[in-house]
Amino acid sequence: MYRPPPGAATNTHTPRSSFILRVVIGATIGVFGALAIAVLGIGEIFGSSGYDLIGPLAIAGAVLGATKLRAILVALAAAAAFVTLVVGCTSIIVGPAQSLIRRDPMPAAADAIVVLSAGITTDGTLHPQATDRLLKGLELFSHGVAPALVLTRE
Repeated sequence: MYRPPPGAATNTHTPRSSFILRVVIGATIGVFGALAIAVLGIGEIFGSSGYDLIGPLAIAGAVLGATKLRAILVALAAAAAFVTLVVGCTSIIVGPAQSLIRRDPMPAAADAIVVLSAGITTDGTLHPQATDRLLKGLELFSHGVAPALVLTRE
């Protein structure tokens, strides 16, 4: 039987270390997917920040990484990376995003300004949407659009 000469490079990967490597790579891709969801804001559609998906997607990635379905996992990660780069590094999303912004004419006067709540975070601060709404309401109030400012809460 052929034996490599002394000092020759040999394959040091055992089947077990190869399995562990696939699991770790799968978990890493799962974490990457959760971060892509968070960065793109997709989680907010479903009432999640995306960051709370890190654990479940890491586990799902580890399971898929250990199976023959890891090619699907790699394809999903590549697609997420592509979408993140296109949205983050190009102006392709500017037109569609601006078309979603309402531009209603501002009334000259009103009976009251109503600022709808968007909730608070776990540490007691306002969500960014709530802050934006409150600042706009205060701006209208300071310009004398209405004599009353009404704030709602959840």
